[in-house]
This record gives sequence, structure tokens and C-alpha cells, in this order.
Amino acid sequence: MKCPWRFRGRYFDLQTTELIGGDCLQAECAWWDEVLKRCGVTTLGACLDGILSTVKELYDKMPHEDGAGRR
Repeated sequence: MKCPWRFRGRYFDLQTTELIGGDCLQAECAWWDEVLKRCGVTTLGACLDGILSTVKELYDKMPHEDGAGRR
């Protein structure tokens, strides 16, 4: 796995770039989630996705006003 924190870009000209990623350090990294055995950035992304899904469900269940101001 490539580490999202260790990505760097190499710029050749104004139009060409190359992303270079470092390898994941796993347990040696401060962001490593020892419980889930994965990168903390991945864990945060999954948590945020769950929160977004929950908020979307709440939004869909809420009554909304129509264009005339009625519910």
C-alpha cells in the first residue's frame, strides 16, 4: 500500500507531473490503526463516509417545503 502522507510530485514542465508515493510503514507509523490493522487515514475516510450516509438518510426523511412555502 502507498502512504497518502508520503506522496510527492515531480514536475517536468508546466503540463507534466508525476506522483511518487512512499510505501506504508504500517506499525512504525504514528497514523497506523493497530486495532483495525490499517492506515488511520483510511479509517478516518470510512468514518466520514458513514457519517455522511447517516446525515443523508436524516435529510431524506425530513419534510421539505415545496416552492410555494408549504410543507
